[in-house]
Amino acid sequence: MKISVLGIGYLGYVHAAYLAAIGHEVIGIDTDAARISFLHRGELPFQEAGLAQLQLQAGKRLQFSTDYRDAATAQAHFICVGTPQLPNGAGMDLKQLQECVDALLPHLTGRHVIFGKSTVPPGTTASLYRRMQKQLCSGESAVADIHLAWNPEFLSEGNAVFDSRYPQRLVIGALAGEAGDIARACAREIYAAQIAAGVPVVETNWESAELIKLSANAFLATKLSFMQGVAQLAEGTGADIAAITTALGLDSRIGQQYLHAGIGFGGGCLPKDLQAFIDLAQQANAPEVANLGRSVADLNSGRLKAVIGQALAANAGSLKGVQVAILGAAFKPGTNDCRESPGLLLAAELQLLGAEVRIWDPLLKDLPQLITELPHALNGAQLAITATAHDELLQANPHELMEFPAKPVLIDANRCLDTAKWVAAGWRLL
Repeated sequence: MKISVLGIGYLGYVHAAYLAAIGHEVIGIDTDAARISFLHRGELPFQEAGLAQLQLQAGKRLQFSTDYRDAATAQAHFICVGTPQLPNGAGMDLKQLQECVDALLPHLTGRHVIFGKSTVPPGTTASLYRRMQKQLCSGESAVADIHLAWNPEFLSEGNAVFDSRYPQRLVIGALAGEAGDIARACAREIYAAQIAAGVPVVETNWESAELIKLSANAFLATKLSFMQGVAQLAEGTGADIAAITTALGLDSRIGQQYLHAGIGFGGGCLPKDLQAFIDLAQQANAPEVANLGRSVADLNSGRLKAVIGQALAANAGSLKGVQVAILGAAFKPGTNDCRESPGLLLAAELQLLGAEVRIWDPLLKDLPQLITELPHALNGAQLAITATAHDELLQANPHELMEFPAKPVLIDANRCLDTAKWVAAGWRLL
């Protein structure tokens, strides 16, 4: 099938490359000329496991353009533009979504199915549909037969390629009746290989598809923040958070994923989507749900404050002039995405307290202010703090690193290190 993917950011590129890799002819559209030029050179837009192989498999079936007219020959279109949080923090900014549809419709004729993949609050698809119908009725577009469905994504950064190939479910939100049947049939044709492999398909209405995605991210944020709270309880009682995490993960009702007792969650999705969930609860007159969301956000930010407290306590209550090495700038291991990075937020807070901060991250090679060599980051440091559990850090030899810091004091904020091994090497772990 000929498919266009509109918005070639993180989600859009992975989705476009996957569709091309399984045999579809895909044109990726983005108004950012520099980004498209970068992709035309065959360069990877970001760090992601398996992405280089996926790009090779996509081959010439994957093309890019800045011109929406090049999407006209496609039969199906996936909207993957960003829906950032509004500047005042209340709700999502849907401007890119609206502009995308406005730019696409004038170039389409005949039958087309448009799928939204971006994360949006319930009611967005219906509003977008009304906007499209108004444009069609005004004569601004020659489209004779257009269908809109919502097909939210559930990609996890660091595992996005795997998640694209082997999704845990496919959600298709469409209208009831014949209009929805056309969209559902189109989706089933696009994802035929996955469906044949047994991937569950949830067919529902627009509002449910929208809320499924928002609820999933809010729940993951809740799970992560819950573990931040348990980590604080463990610190205060002398309990072993690693043993607690292992035991909880063995409970099939809970599972092992998202039980990291780390420095807090970040990234371009969970913080924004959690706030959207809170906003939705307020609009729906559900104060208890809104309060739950706020508590999750407070737990997340509280973990950062706790780490700062540890840093102050380790240095007699003052960080002025203290050399601090932050180990990790990406918001999660295996990626070079530093949006809403807890490590960078921590670095900024410590600088405000007078600390002299250097930041290590092996994957953010394009940012000259960051250090990519671990010994260089630790050289002369009086305090080190783990912020991202990159494999290079987990596999590092603490004996070999002992010669670099001025003081081998390390706050394992991510609870990611082998404590016994590092302590045996002479490090003081907090």
